[in-house]
Amino acid sequence: MLKQDMRKLWTDHVVWTRDYIVAAVDDKPDARAAANRLMKNQDDIGAAVGRYYGAVAGQQLTMLLKAHILIAVDLIAAAKAGDKAAQQQADDKWQQNGVAIADFLSNANPNCPCVRRRLRSHPDDVGYARGWNRQTVPGEVRGRRVNQTGPGGLRRAR
Repeated sequence: MLKQDMRKLWTDHVVWTRDYIVAAVDDKPDARAAANRLMKNQDDIGAAVGRYYGAVAGQQLTMLLKAHILIAVDLIAAAKAGDKAAQQQADDKWQQNGVAIADFLSNANPNCPCVRRRLRSHPDDVGYARGWNRQTVPGEVRGRRVNQTGPGGLRRAR
């Protein structure tokens, strides 16, 4: 049951994350609604974990996940503004938070060490999906090219 619930919740996480990134990058009015739904998804994930590992564990995971989303919002804003220092600071915090989430989940279930390895690469995976990563690689947002400017760099889509 937990496995099916988590699969659904993490799939929703991917969908709402993508919706938020696309809307935020394009300055769409639906960015706020996508952000609100994405934050609700973090509550849902924490609640599911809490039913299995206890309320405290669920609350801790929710806190870590919400921080992850808020840091990503700062990262996107800094990249859009071209503020390299703020972007690097947010990216460093994002990476540290991702490690904390991976460590939390791995410690919750030591029988699945793959969680730590998979989640530690999550910020870079999201970077490739959104087209702006640590490397200078072309990407797309809704089929439009995004040019890289460096670590996490973003210039307006053309």
